[in-house]
Amino acid sequence: MDTPVGTSVLSDLKVQVKNPDRVSLYLEGKFFCGLNMNQVLELKLKKGQELDPALQKSLKQQSQLGKAHLRTVEWLMRRPRSRRELNDYLFKKRLEAEEKDYVLQKVERYMDDEAFARFWIEGRKGSKAKSNRIISGELRAKGISQEVIDALLSDHEVTDQQNLAKVIAKKSRQTRYQDPKKLTEYLLRQGFKYQDIKDVMGQD
Repeated sequence: MDTPVGTSVLSDLKVQVKNPDRVSLYLEGKFFCGLNMNQVLELKLKKGQELDPALQKSLKQQSQLGKAHLRTVEWLMRRPRSRRELNDYLFKKRLEAEEKDYVLQKVERYMDDEAFARFWIEGRKGSKAKSNRIISGELRAKGISQEVIDALLSDHEVTDQQNLAKVIAKKSRQTRYQDPKKLTEYLLRQGFKYQDIKDVMGQD
């Protein structure tokens, strides 16, 4: 039986050295595209398989979907993200509607706005201390509901005054903030209330 016009043989599949989760496909000895390991298994691709033009086109599309998914997962692994952050990221990447839908479906299990908000609050109450007002504004900008924000902030044991004392102790060791006026200006920029700053610093 004659081979249909445009059909090519899948001559080799090689695991990529720099990314072991992706496989390079070769048609007639020439690189064709890359797929992730799950895609290769799902499509049951094997060496010597004949790929008609329709399947070749589909594999190219699957390759683009796999790349978009991989880049998004790598971005998500850097730190927890909110759903709005994810949507903003995908918008900036200018993905096609099919690619965006594919990625959203694949990463949905990683998304948890409440867990993200808890992570954000912990960070802002630690080394990068901010007031509750500033934290609340940051979380709203990232798509977290005010109800969730208020509940998590109220559950958090550290008050603005306790946080202030921690920041003042840290910053006052730095030469530039040994001047009370400069330190006060810094704390105001972090969203702390002037009266709270006076109380904690023991000012009149």
